[in-house]
Amino acid sequence: MVKKGKLDKQTIELIQEDDEKETVNYQLNVNYYSISPKSNIEFDCVQDLIDERLSVLAALSEIKEDFNSVKGNPNFYMSIKHRLSQAKCQYNENFFKVLCSPWDPFNFEQINARKRDHSSHFLLRLYYCQTESFRKWFISKETELLRLRLMDENNRYHLETFIRENRLNFEQVQSHDFTRFQFVEKVDFEHSHFLSNKIYKVPFDQALELVRRRKVYIHKGYAYIYLSDMISVICQLFHQELNGCLINLNSVLPHLGENNRLLPLLHSLHLKHFPVTLFKVESKSDSMVVKPEAINCLSKQLFPPCMERIHHYLRANHHIRHFSRLYYGQFLKNIGLSLENAITFFKQEFTQKMSEQRFDRHYKPNIHYNYFKHGNMINRSAYSCLKIINSHPPGPLDVHGCPFRHYDKKHLRKMLDEHEIRQDGQKRILLQVSNKCYRKACEEYFKLKYPTHSLPEEGIYHPNQFFNESRKASQLNSDESKSS
Repeated sequence: MVKKGKLDKQTIELIQEDDEKETVNYQLNVNYYSISPKSNIEFDCVQDLIDERLSVLAALSEIKEDFNSVKGNPNFYMSIKHRLSQAKCQYNENFFKVLCSPWDPFNFEQINARKRDHSSHFLLRLYYCQTESFRKWFISKETELLRLRLMDENNRYHLETFIRENRLNFEQVQSHDFTRFQFVEKVDFEHSHFLSNKIYKVPFDQALELVRRRKVYIHKGYAYIYLSDMISVICQLFHQELNGCLINLNSVLPHLGENNRLLPLLHSLHLKHFPVTLFKVESKSDSMVVKPEAINCLSKQLFPPCMERIHHYLRANHHIRHFSRLYYGQFLKNIGLSLENAITFFKQEFTQKMSEQRFDRHYKPNIHYNYFKHGNMINRSAYSCLKIINSHPPGPLDVHGCPFRHYDKKHLRKMLDEHEIRQDGQKRILLQVSNKCYRKACEEYFKLKYPTHSLPEEGIYHPNQFFNESRKASQLNSDESKSS
């Protein structure tokens, strides 16, 4: 059990002395893991350390599965922070929660959590270095965890210290050097802002994510980046370095003699947190497999209004326009419709108005595109509620978009009548619409449709999340009816 409280200065000096002997600095709440732990760990404590970190990583994996497109949730960071802080462990609070609290150099609990964080990361390296798929998953989750911790408001204040203490060789642009450049207006680097937010000069290939998002200025092969945007660069570098470290560790693992000691323990704890397969977290809607013949029934029972509307129009007219195909195709992919079944489903509808040759030539490539088989091979997430509400407003012949945002009052009332929403419920929905709270209107619709099911505190923010919550509510109602 971790003892709470603060340490006196004499004890802190002893800990710092001990840290200096170990050549590990535990002064910050975020670790870059560039130096392996030097202290001895009792074998009895190892299981608790591994279990704690796997609980946090498992929670992070579950969040990605539940949220599908986490960027669609407007409060996604606070939601993730809350969920990760609830990850269970043998200590009073897990290291993530402790180390996202305000930094205190004399707090015993924080110092202990920093050491647990450091040791547990390196223990997991032993197991997840063994195969390419394990390495890819571990690197992805650890990079994501590092990004979230650096984003925390209590840690962002120490970002410059973090860069310096971990000897990340990013060159800081001095104020007098910066003013010599003539590109200030081009990147909106106001001098007054510069004084309160340092700027770093980084080789542009180390800032590709920011370059893609046009958040930097490129000059003679270097990217000029605000300190506040350096988290992306740090995480990209961490990703590359961790990959190299795991490959090197895998090459020497057979010589470490852990086949009968640590590795069996790591394997059993891995199975505890990921009982089926490690990559179940990347599957679609809890591994549900959707067949074309089931879509019509699912649309009536589980689809959000925006996707049900597209499906109804498709069945009636055997054709939908570009953005409807894009939104609906990606939605179907994420509920579990395979590429082959998607081609079958759309071909059955479209070929009622056109030849198979025309479908194969003009529409089949777009389906491949949704499944990242054509084009630049990027696996795209389905559109979130905010993106559907705010982008690509539908024209007269379009059926994509959010009904609560894009329907007029007359057509919205008609839709609600068709779904048997009572008048008092309609008034609540229309009140949210009049206040331009379109996601809230969708939440009211969901609550009226499934009155016994409690939504998560984030509410409704994604069509696929609506579908998943509808499934849970329907299964719960089915189980209750069977028991009665």
